[in-house]
Amino acid sequence: MIAARILGEQSVGLAALLNSRMGLELDKKYQRANWAIRPLTPEMLTYACQDSHFLYELRNILAAELREKGLWELALEDFQLACRVEGHAGVPVPQTCWKVAGSTAIDGQEAAILQLLVDFRENLASKQNVPPFKIITNEVLMKLIKEVPSTYDELKAIRGTSPRFIERHANEILDILKKKESLPPLRKERKVRPSEAYLNRLDSLREWRKLKGKELKVESDVILPRDFVENVAGANPTTQKELKEILQLIPWRNEHFGKEILLVLKKQETE
Repeated sequence: MIAARILGEQSVGLAALLNSRMGLELDKKYQRANWAIRPLTPEMLTYACQDSHFLYELRNILAAELREKGLWELALEDFQLACRVEGHAGVPVPQTCWKVAGSTAIDGQEAAILQLLVDFRENLASKQNVPPFKIITNEVLMKLIKEVPSTYDELKAIRGTSPRFIERHANEILDILKKKESLPPLRKERKVRPSEAYLNRLDSLREWRKLKGKELKVESDVILPRDFVENVAGANPTTQKELKEILQLIPWRNEHFGKEILLVLKKQETE
């Protein structure tokens, strides 16, 4: 997908690329199948093998195209950036409770309990290697903090919970709910609005990126990934040395777009 986007492809899925590069038509019968079931059926195993069988040849084709167009070094930057992405560390992020649907209408005490329940769910999901909603849905979490069951029977009566889950984890959940009155209220962290100067630089860089993308017939984030746009806007470098430090992970982009980026920032300062 990364290589295809750098090449300016509109359809970057495997099926589309195999069709455009190798003239192959993939059978999509099992594309939306439940791949969590065990054991996989023989048909699904065959599909999975076919789905990956042509990847190496496709990789060579796309690599050759990137080299032919002088984009191989740019592609290497994005491949390396993709490898730097950190996975789930298994440690709950502070105040993730506000991501639960309906949490905007709860008070600080309920938020504190909800956060403990979210942490409990995240840790359990990490151990079982499943999505958090497979442990407890957001709807059930909201029912727990509103109804606050205090006994096993009351907890079992909460709709949306499975008897097997309650048998295994009732004590843990009830222990969390008992803490409602003793926990300090949790207040939502307010984001500090960035300065107007920063927002203006950000808008200017985004506009330049958009126009450059149209010129090179690629998506704008291929020109400069979002994180780097924000870092440049925040640091507001005035020299090539300063910009090089910010773009040290993407030297190809610095070499090819660095002067333009500095001109955009300089123009913004004079407006």
